[in-house]
Amino acid sequence: MRLKIMMPSSLAHVVNLDNTTTAEDLKAHILSLDELGETSFSVRGGFPPRHIELEGTTLLKQLGIQNGDKLTVVSNSSNISVSSTEELILRIMADDNSCLFRAVGHAIFQNSELASELRSVVAQTIANNSVDYSDAILGQPRGRYMSWIQRATSWGGAIELTILATHFGLTIASLDVASGRVDRFNPGMDTFCVVVYSGIHYDSVAIVSPGQDQDLSKDRTVFEIKTPLGERILEGLSQLRQQLKWRHYYTDTARFAIKCLECHTVFHGQAAAAKHAKATNHGKFGEVAN
Repeated sequence: MRLKIMMPSSLAHVVNLDNTTTAEDLKAHILSLDELGETSFSVRGGFPPRHIELEGTTLLKQLGIQNGDKLTVVSNSSNISVSSTEELILRIMADDNSCLFRAVGHAIFQNSELASELRSVVAQTIANNSVDYSDAILGQPRGRYMSWIQRATSWGGAIELTILATHFGLTIASLDVASGRVDRFNPGMDTFCVVVYSGIHYDSVAIVSPGQDQDLSKDRTVFEIKTPLGERILEGLSQLRQQLKWRHYYTDTARFAIKCLECHTVFHGQAAAAKHAKATNHGKFGEVAN
C-alpha cells in the first residue's frame, strides 16, 4: 500500500506499507518522523476530509485507507488568547457534505445539527426571490437548485452563506485558510460570527474560558463588531490562519487530485470533480497522491 503523508510543515513523505499494517503501526511511523516533534496530532484523509482514528490493531484497509491515498497530519496546537480570560478556538465540524450548515448552525446557535433546517431556509429564500437568485446566478434552473440544496449530499458555498447571514441578520466572516482572505457575507451588521474554510471543508470559531474547551455549551460564537473584543477576534483570525496553514489545514482545490470511488476516475481540482458529481450523481470521492 503506497501512501502520501503530508506533514504540518507541508513536507510530503511517500511510504510503502504492507496489507497487515494497523492503525497503531501507522501512528508509530508518523511519530518516528523527526520533524513532527510532538505526540499530539490527528490525521485526516478522504474527500471530504475525515478524521481517522489511529488507535488499536484495526487494519488500514478496514479504516477505508486505500492504496494511493493522501493523508494529512494535523498538529493539535494551543488556542489563541483574545483576553485575559478567553481564548479563540476552532470547533471542528463533522466531515460530511453538510459541514457548511453545521458550521453556521454552531456559529449562530451553538448547534451543529441544524443542517436540514438551514437547507430549507436557503431553498425558501430562493423560492421567494427570483431576482437575486435567478437561473443565471445559481448556474442552473432555480427549481433544480432548490431541490439539489436540500439533499444531504449537496455542498453549500457563498450563495448559502449570503442567504443565511441575511436571514439571521448578522455578518458571517469566512476565513479562507489558503489565501488568508476574510470574506464578509451580509456586511455592515452590528454582530458577526466566524467560519473557517479550508478549501473543501467548513469549521466554526468560538471563544471559551481556559479549561472549558471541551464544553461546547459554553462557547461564545456571536460577537459585536464595534467592541474591543470584536476587534481582537478579527485580529486573532490572522494568527489562527497562520497556525492552520502551518499545520497544512487546507487543500489547494485548483490542483489537488481526486478519485471518484464509484467509477475510479481521477480528476484534478474541485471544479472537475463537482462537474462529474452533478453529471453522474456519484457522491463518494477520495483525495489521492499526485
